[in-house]
Amino acid sequence: MHTKLFTIYHGLHLVWEANISLLICESDSLMVIYLTHQDSAKFHRYGALITKIRAFMSCPWILKFKHTYCEGNACTDSLAKLGSKSQPLLVLLDTCSDFLHVFVTADALGTMLLRL
Repeated sequence: MHTKLFTIYHGLHLVWEANISLLICESDSLMVIYLTHQDSAKFHRYGALITKIRAFMSCPWILKFKHTYCEGNACTDSLAKLGSKSQPLLVLLDTCSDFLHVFVTADALGTMLLRL
């Protein structure tokens, strides 16, 4: 759960710095979405991180959180697998690699890929 919260926080930070005014943040974790919307989450084990995420929710932009199933978000699933094998804590991609292009296309077409 810490990894998912950490990823959301850094993603929100990057999007905010890029001056993007509309964002739909999708997560396959209902618990993460629930925690980001609860005031009592500040008492959670990762309360400090959740509080930082909630601070972004009060910024002047349109930010929505949405649950998605792992199978319906092949891009995120493939990036998570790739990230687990990566040395640096944060990797920024400025182009869509051939590896990722397949998954971006699948997501854009609404294709659900089964997890094996």
